[in-house]
Amino acid sequence: MRSPKSGEAPTNLDLVCFDVLYVELPRAFDGLEFAEPTPSERTKVTEAVRPREEPWSVRIVVSGGHRYTIAAAQFVEQENNKDAMASFLATRLRDTARARTKRASFSD
Repeated sequence: MRSPKSGEAPTNLDLVCFDVLYVELPRAFDGLEFAEPTPSERTKVTEAVRPREEPWSVRIVVSGGHRYTIAAAQFVEQENNKDAMASFLATRLRDTARARTKRASFSD
């Protein structure tokens, strides 16, 4: 997910989530920041994802004065100046495809 740069925020703020177990998010954001979960938020997620055991982490997304919960195995937070439609995953997929092409050409 991305909070795009604007006049108030000179950079994008991205949160990439891997192996998502639980997500509670609005359709659109009004600002974006991250917070630590409260004990009750952590309990809510733990009950929702049972019987899945850790390792997983809980992140709270704060937007428009509301708190939203995400539980995933891994999170990557990234601040960047990329174009609005350029993404972390698109870059990763492109780099993986290039590496596969190079390996294929070496084996010919």
